[in-house]
Amino acid sequence: MSIQEEHPNLYILMCTLYSLSYKGISIKETVEGSLRHLLDWYHQSGDLRYLETALLYAQAYVNLGNAFEKDQPMIAEISHLMDLPEEVFRPSSRWCSNRVKLTKPQVRKMIGKWMPSRENPMTIGEVVEDIIWRVSNHLEGERIYRHGKKDKKEEYGGEELYELVIRGESCYFFDVKNLKFYTFLIE
Repeated sequence: MSIQEEHPNLYILMCTLYSLSYKGISIKETVEGSLRHLLDWYHQSGDLRYLETALLYAQAYVNLGNAFEKDQPMIAEISHLMDLPEEVFRPSSRWCSNRVKLTKPQVRKMIGKWMPSRENPMTIGEVVEDIIWRVSNHLEGERIYRHGKKDKKEEYGGEELYELVIRGESCYFFDVKNLKFYTFLIE
């Protein structure tokens, strides 16, 4: 059984970590600090729940498209203490971030059917170019891309909503309707 199957609320932790970027907080530094504290508390108390929580933080971090270096001492320690192979810290669920190359065809695949409207006249080509330009130039901030009309019964019923977030070393693209995260491989 995978970590995702054992802990269905892992997605909530992923969203929480993802939201740190809105305030310019480094996800990497936060996770590393959290792991350090959780391991310290585990060693002081012997309470296995601290170790299990550290495992969840590490898995959420990896699922967001981040990589742990193989020589990462905290990952090695968690793996050893829980008698798990380090390979457990590889993305393996539908919530994981997909890594895409920063090319027009790859970026286009992240976005579903696109129909410009009076409210948002950008064509799909313009959206793709804008994403590539912002990521390539590391323009910090958030950018919302939306199309379609709002359903009168539901606020976002028929609307596609995407968000690009660039903060510090982090860069994510989030397909809100389909709950998918993407990160970019920049060559």
